[in-house]
Amino acid sequence: MLLLVFPFPFHGRLWRALFDLAHGPVFFLTVLLCVFALDPGKLGFRNRSALIPLTIPRFVVLAAGLFFVGVFGELGQALVRRHPSIQDAVANAAGVFAGVLICGAAALRQLWRRLVLYVCGVAILVVPEIGPLRELREHFQQQSQFPLIASFERPEELGAWEPHGATAVRSDDWSTDGRYSLRVRSLNGQIYPGASMVYFPGDWTKFRTVEFSIRNRAEQPMLLGVRIIDRLHEERGYIPDDRFHVDVPLAPGEIRALRWTLEQVKNAPRTRKTNLDDLTQINVFSVEPQDNVDFEIDEIRLYP
Repeated sequence: MLLLVFPFPFHGRLWRALFDLAHGPVFFLTVLLCVFALDPGKLGFRNRSALIPLTIPRFVVLAAGLFFVGVFGELGQALVRRHPSIQDAVANAAGVFAGVLICGAAALRQLWRRLVLYVCGVAILVVPEIGPLRELREHFQQQSQFPLIASFERPEELGAWEPHGATAVRSDDWSTDGRYSLRVRSLNGQIYPGASMVYFPGDWTKFRTVEFSIRNRAEQPMLLGVRIIDRLHEERGYIPDDRFHVDVPLAPGEIRALRWTLEQVKNAPRTRKTNLDDLTQINVFSVEPQDNVDFEIDEIRLYP
C-alpha cells in the first residue's frame, strides 16, 4: 500500500515503464509472501507450522483484500500527484490472481493439474507486462533517434503525448517525412484544445534550432500557440512570463514549417534562462478556443 501511494521523485518515460512492469510481479510476490508467513504448508513447506491455517474462506478473504488494495490503492495515487491508471489496477489484480493459482497448484497432487495452473498463473502475470515492455522499447528507440524528437511513424510514439481538450491520433493524410503525422482535433466546448509532448530527450544544449511542420486542416484561420517549458517552470507554478511561448497565425489549409533558435527558447523567461538540459513539455494548442480546431503536426527535430 505504501509503494502504491508513495510520491516517488522519479520522472520520465523510462521510470513510468519500469513502475508499470513492477505492478503485477509485486502483487504476485505479496500473495506468496503472505501465504508463506501465515501458512507455509500451502506452498509445499510441510515442515513448518502454520501461524494462521489458511482455510479456503480465509484464503479468499486474503486474496480479496489484496485485490481491493491493488484497485483502490491505484485510485488513491491521485491524492499524491501520481497518475492513477486502469491498466495498473488490472496488472495489480492479475498479480493477485496469478498468486492464487500458483498457491492452488501447490495444493494439488496430480502433476498435470498443477502444470495447468502454473501455466495459467504465468500467463495471467505476463499478459499485462506486454504494454510496459513495448513502452520500454519505445523509450530506447526514442533515445536512439535523437535529435529527431517525434516522427509519428510508430504507434507507440503516441504514448509520449497527452491531448487536452482534444483527440490526438496518427494520420496518414499528410506528412512531410515518412507516412504519418499527429492529427489534433478539438472536442466541443473545450478550452485551448491541443496536445502536449511530455516524454522526450530533454538535453538540447548542443543544438541550435528546433523545427517542425504544421498544417491547418480547418476551413477557417486559427492562432496556434507553441510552448516549450522546463521543470523549473512547472515547479514555479506555470508563471506566464517564465516560459517560451509564441503564437503563429495559420490560414485555412495552410502548411508551414516552423523554426526557432534555441537561444530564443533559452532567453524567453523574463527573470532567468530556460534549462535546455531539463525540458519537460512541448505544448501545441489553439490560442483562441474554437469547437472546430483541426491541425496536424509532423517531424519535430533539432538541428546543430
